[in-house]
Parts: sequence; C-alpha cells; structure tokens
Amino acid sequence: MSAVLLGIFAELEEEKMIVRAIVEKIVSRLRYKDNGFWVFGEWFGNRCCDNCMYFANYVSRNYNDINCVWVTRKSTDVSGLDSRIQIMEMNTPEANRVVRNAHMIFMNQGMRDLSDDIVSVSGPKTVNFWHGVPWKKIGLDGAKGISWARRKYYAFQNKILAADYFLALSADFSKILCSSCGANPRRIIKSGYPRNTILYSDTKMLQCRKKLADYLEHKSTKTIDFSNCRIITYMPTFRDTEGDQFSFVSILENESFTRILEEENAIVIQKAHFVSKGEKSEEAMCRVFSEKEYPAQELLAATDILITDYSSCFFDFLICDRPIIHFLYDFDYYANHDRGLYYDQDTVVCGAVANTAEELIDSIEKYIKNPLLDSDIRKKRRKEFIEYESADSCEDIFRRIN
Repeated sequence: MSAVLLGIFAELEEEKMIVRAIVEKIVSRLRYKDNGFWVFGEWFGNRCCDNCMYFANYVSRNYNDINCVWVTRKSTDVSGLDSRIQIMEMNTPEANRVVRNAHMIFMNQGMRDLSDDIVSVSGPKTVNFWHGVPWKKIGLDGAKGISWARRKYYAFQNKILAADYFLALSADFSKILCSSCGANPRRIIKSGYPRNTILYSDTKMLQCRKKLADYLEHKSTKTIDFSNCRIITYMPTFRDTEGDQFSFVSILENESFTRILEEENAIVIQKAHFVSKGEKSEEAMCRVFSEKEYPAQELLAATDILITDYSSCFFDFLICDRPIIHFLYDFDYYANHDRGLYYDQDTVVCGAVANTAEELIDSIEKYIKNPLLDSDIRKKRRKEFIEYESADSCEDIFRRIN
C-alpha cells in the first residue's frame, strides 16, 4: 500500500509542476522585459563543454554588441568559456531574474539547465541544441511501461513546454525531435552542432592532439611518446539500467591485446559518460587510461580509432572519416530492456561490429593496419544521419534565430 501511495503522490507532484510551468509561461509573457542578454547553460548546470559552450564562445567573439551570460552551478569548471562571457551562479535571485528577462535562452536538455526553480519562460526565444544525434531512443520515445493515457498526457506536456527552436542534423532527426520532445517542425534549425566545428579545423585538431599528449605525459609514470602514439578511444553511452559494463581493464592479461598496443605504439583511453558510475580517472596500466572529465569533443578530435556502442559520439566522429568500431556486447538487452533503439543495427553501424572481447581485439588490429577500411560506409552514413553538418554551423544558427 505504501508503494502505491508514494506513486500517487509522485504523480500529483509531477502534475503540479506542469500546472506551475504553464502559469509561469503566462506570467513571464505578461512581465517580460528584454534586458538584451543571451543566456546559456547545459547539463543541469553541471557541465560547460557542449554545444551551448561552443556557440556562446562564437557569439561572444564575433558579436560585441550581445551580452552573453553563462548560468551554472558554483562547482562547475567554466575554464572553456570566452573571457568576455559573464558567469552567474545558478539558482541565485540575480541569475533567475536574468533568465526570466533574457532576449535569448540556449540549453541542451531543458530549463533545468538554467535553474532548479524556473520551469518555463515565454518572453524570450528558447533554443534547445540537444546533445547528440540519437541511435538510442530519447524523451517520450524512450519511455516504457506507461499507459496510453499517460503517454498522451506527456505528449501534451511536451507541446506546451517545448523550446521555440530545436537543432537537427538530418531530416530523420527532425522527425525524432517532433515525436520525442514536442518540437515544432517549422521551428527546427537544419544545421550542424556548434561543438563539431573543431572537427573541421586541422589546426584545432592538432592543438587537441598536443593538449592530450601533454595531459597524458603529465599523468603517466611510464615512458611513452604520447605525441606519436595511436589513440584508441572507448566512449560508451550512458545506460539507464546498471549492470555489468565492459572495461578494458578486464582484458589487460590478453596477450593479443597487449601485443597490438606495444607493437603499434597505441594507447586506449576509455571515457565513461559523466553521469555514469564509471571508473575514476586513473591509469589502469601503461597503455590503458580511464577518463571521465576530459572534454569529449577534444578527445574525439585527437582520436585515431573510436570504439563505442549506441552513443551519439560516433555520428560526430564521422566528420573525421576515421575508423569506428561498434562494441555491442549487450545489444539484445539494451534494445529490449534499456532505452531501446531507433534503427536496426545494419542500417546505422559505421564500421566493424564486435560482440565479444576477441572480436573487438581483432577489429582494433584490422583498423590500425588499414585505417581507410570502411571509408565508403562512413561517407554513406554521414549523408544519411548528419546531412546538415558543416563548418559554418554557428553562423547558420545565428542567422536563423536572429
């Protein structure tokens, strides 16, 4: 009985939040006064490294007449921001006042990126950059175990509270944003992700490579020339259900694996999703490193071979035209019991598929010896899933919303 009552109370609190959000939209429209600020935030105030950061930096550096404000929690690392961007602590009266009266608001999840208190605003334009082209289902599409009536209720909620603009990298992604997030198809910006602009610049990619080499050299106690080694990055997605998750630490005693790393002067960097309960950032052995906080896009820019599963990172990495390995050791479970997937495996993978550690090791060796292998399929997937990507995405977005 207690569990039933808790469930009822939880639903009542949720519905109260929706009512409050609708009231806030009406009130904010009545009292809205444009203060000229463009306000940015992402990942519930806990991060500063994604699309919003890259776009904020672009606006700050190219349009001096725009006052850019970054709203974040006190402990968040904001060192990646342009020095001209004003930083405000999340949930303070000053920050909430600026959010309510801003001219433009940018986020990658929802209004919770900017405040725990403000659920919705109506006066300013709101732009949701989201945070990745999905293979795994997102939003309402990924909700399981809810009734038809509850699903309709959530769909209505999405329509009421959706941002004014969403960003889509392909026609198919546009449809997903409409069904999962309540996006208005007429307000979808067809362009690339701001964070991917560094993947179009050889200069920036070399800078990312040097930065990573310096970081690893400072961290490692072993003698490795990180400036010339092959970088193999394992970047798995966040999983809603905790279970046994693969780590390269589990195959450290595999002779084939260690031989490949030594002979080919390669290292493995495994980067857990920042909300996962992944390993701490520490060296597992001389050529395997576990990372969590290192900037994902900078790591991709420095990577020679990407290993992932259902994470959206492999769509970004297509820009680099470098080998991609899909390690799908829990495919059946993830597709049927976790979030679920939008696409069949054969229609989305961009290279070799490995289901066991042995197959993974074989794929690593194959791509190290021939990095041009499967370039045709990578180019095909790029046209299918990120057709709107370009090096000029920031300016494209700016023109659309201004």
